[in-house]
Amino acid sequence: IKVYFTAITENVFKQTIQVLYSDFENEGLEFEARVKKEKLDIVAEAYQIKAVAFDDSLASLDFGNVRVGEESTQSFSLKNNGKYDIEYSFAIRRPGTAQLFTIEPESGSIPPAGNVDIAVKFCSVNEVSLRDNKDLKCTIKEPHTGEAFESFNVSTSVRSHWSIFRLQPG
Repeated sequence: IKVYFTAITENVFKQTIQVLYSDFENEGLEFEARVKKEKLDIVAEAYQIKAVAFDDSLASLDFGNVRVGEESTQSFSLKNNGKYDIEYSFAIRRPGTAQLFTIEPESGSIPPAGNVDIAVKFCSVNEVSLRDNKDLKCTIKEPHTGEAFESFNVSTSVRSHWSIFRLQPG
């Protein structure tokens, strides 16, 4: 017996069903004496994954001005306001951007009412200017099924530059 369940709102559903079964070769359900009855309690829960990344509405990391070759780190928290564990993973869309950023931890799970601090490190070997770059993507997943529930971009801004000195004869 397979029971499928879908729901629109959060709720716990409890239902008892009665299953009638018999040996099909011996007249099936037609003879009441041969029919067996079993009650099955079915419990299903519809819940919502509630993850929060930024306390304010700006999902943005601004690294400011950084010298080429120096490392700069910005952090933020992922919070699980839901009832069950959630999983998260980060990906960087373009290879050029992936060479500039390191995310730690890149993936993991968060227990209910828990949080995890995410550190995003920037380091370049050339001059780079990014403004509201949306190549960092976070995906929130349901841990039992691996189903992606939500994803959002983390906007980054940074300007890396060489130190420039001007020498004049005295």
